[in-house]
This record gives sequence, C-alpha cells and structure tokens, in this order.
Amino acid sequence: MCKRHLQPTAVGVVYTRPLAPILKMNFETIYSRKNQLFPEQLDIRDGSFVQDSTGFLSQNLVDIWNAAEEKSESSAEGYFIWAMYCLLHRQAKKAFRKGDFTLKISDLTKEDIRKEYEKVLKKAEPKRRIKSCCRMMASQFNKKCEIHDSIYDCPDVILDRNEQGSQFRILIHDGGTSGISIKFCPWCGKKTKTGANNV
Repeated sequence: MCKRHLQPTAVGVVYTRPLAPILKMNFETIYSRKNQLFPEQLDIRDGSFVQDSTGFLSQNLVDIWNAAEEKSESSAEGYFIWAMYCLLHRQAKKAFRKGDFTLKISDLTKEDIRKEYEKVLKKAEPKRRIKSCCRMMASQFNKKCEIHDSIYDCPDVILDRNEQGSQFRILIHDGGTSGISIKFCPWCGKKTKTGANNV
C-alpha cells in the first residue's frame, strides 16, 4: 500500500499519500500503539546526504515507516505514523551528521510527538473560514459539522478548496477525497477568485 505513495526526489522521499478522512481517535490511544508500530532502535548507517547535504535519505528508515503504515488501523493512525516519521527523519539527519547511526524511539518525547501529530493534522484539513460570493457558498465553507471530524465524511459538505483558496472542487463522496475542479460558483454563477480570503 505505502510504496506507491513514495516519490524519490533529490532531497529524499516525498510522501504523496492522498488525504484520507481523519477518524475520531484519541491521541493517547494512538500513542499507546507506538511501540507496536516502530522498533525501539533504528539503524540508519545506510543513510546518505543528498543535494549538497541539505537532504537525507535512509532506506532503512523508509522501510520502517512503510512497515508501520502496513500496521495502521485508521487514517488517524496513518497521520500519527507520518508525524513519527517526520520527527525520526529530522533526528536521523542530526545523528548521522554526528556519526551516530542508531536512533531510539524513546529519545522522542511524548510532547514532541503530540505537537508534530497536531501539526500534521492541521495541514491535512483545509482551512474552512473564507469570504464568499453568496450565502450558499458561505454555508459550505463557514460551517463545522457536529457529527463528522472530516469534511470528506460529511454528506452535507459538497465543496472543498485548497489552502491558498485558488482551487475549488465539488466533492465526490466515495470514501476518499476525490473532487471535480470548478471555476464558477454552482449557486450564483460568479467566477471563483484566487486568494486565501475570496471565492
């Protein structure tokens, strides 16, 4: 499942997994599975710096991440695994530079993991508050569903936008995050404007 979402680049590997609905899951619950998802020690001696030493790649670290993804039981846990990988990758880069080729999961504090996880979740969900061209458009972007954690789970939300507010889509509620790009408001017919605060 995971390998198809890896895109090798000059600075390492880029994660291109499609945004999945974030399921309700308590951080403590996910955190308690940390030791089932990742080994306590990780060997990064196969690592190397790339692109003038600004990037770092360890295939062993990528393989451990892939193995953790295979064990993932929910999209929320998948985001947790990505947060862990981001922290481990930064730790690996620093350790490798110092000549230390072993990472320990126990070196990551619970608070650091929580902060990284929250950062990943924040980036995963599009910002919803924007000015709109009409009331119907506003109702799509200025409401929060009380039942569903993700807009992709809520059948009442039929539009989404990218973070910059430059692309709008009619959602296809097929269990994923698919959508069809639009250039005009489906209600008033005005052209959608680019920019973070305008439709």
